[in-house]
Amino acid sequence: MAAIVIVLGTITLAIWKTYFRPDPGDVASVEKMAFLLPDEPSIAVMPFVNMSDDPKQEFLSDGITENIITALSKVPVYL
Repeated sequence: MAAIVIVLGTITLAIWKTYFRPDPGDVASVEKMAFLLPDEPSIAVMPFVNMSDDPKQEFLSDGITENIITALSKVPVYL
């Protein structure tokens, strides 16, 4: 029984790799991009979510997000 499972698994893997392999010509190119990449590096800071039931804690999550953004704005960019 184990030998049958191994043989069927090998056949399935061979078919998967043969027929469902991505075409090497489908590499992303600048012409195919919807938006061009920016000239400068960029980063996004996602806001922290207040997971407590206390609405007063919302200031803490907003403050942490703002502190991270402020700290990142002070980092020099070297290109």
